[in-house]
Amino acid sequence: MHAHDSPRAEQELRGRVRSRRFSIIAATAVMVVVVANAVIWTLRPYADETLRSVADEADFQVGVWLTFLDQRPADGTLRGYEPYRGLEPWSFVNGQGLQCLLIGSRSQRLAMTTQCMPPGVDLSADVVAIPRWNDDFAEGLTPGSMIRFHLRGDSVDVVFYPAPETDPSQP
Repeated sequence: MHAHDSPRAEQELRGRVRSRRFSIIAATAVMVVVVANAVIWTLRPYADETLRSVADEADFQVGVWLTFLDQRPADGTLRGYEPYRGLEPWSFVNGQGLQCLLIGSRSQRLAMTTQCMPPGVDLSADVVAIPRWNDDFAEGLTPGSMIRFHLRGDSVDVVFYPAPETDPSQP
């Protein structure tokens, strides 16, 4: 009988094999986490611009937008932010307690979009460039380009998603 054939040697060999398997599994798991985080980090949209709060009182035009949308901000919750390409973001808490984000265009005298979500839920509102509307904000943008406004408490992050260029000679 050889020494490596003993039950004790066999147990030690099994222990080393298990240890190696565990090391390989642990190293693979760490690599998966590292690669996944790298992919998420590179694919995550980053703000093209951050808009700061500039107003906490609505003028006549903002009042028109709110009336048109049948929204009444709770006292002290209305906040305006710096404009982006002529679009004005306004945030407020409505009568149902939902956090809202309104995007208005003074040149069109329109509320372009409004979104409301329960507190604690990420809140964003999107505006798409459509050439036939002749919106000032869309000037120079490829039709279908999107501007996303993302409420971040005391600021609004803007992420621009350009539409792919189209070949005018193609139908």
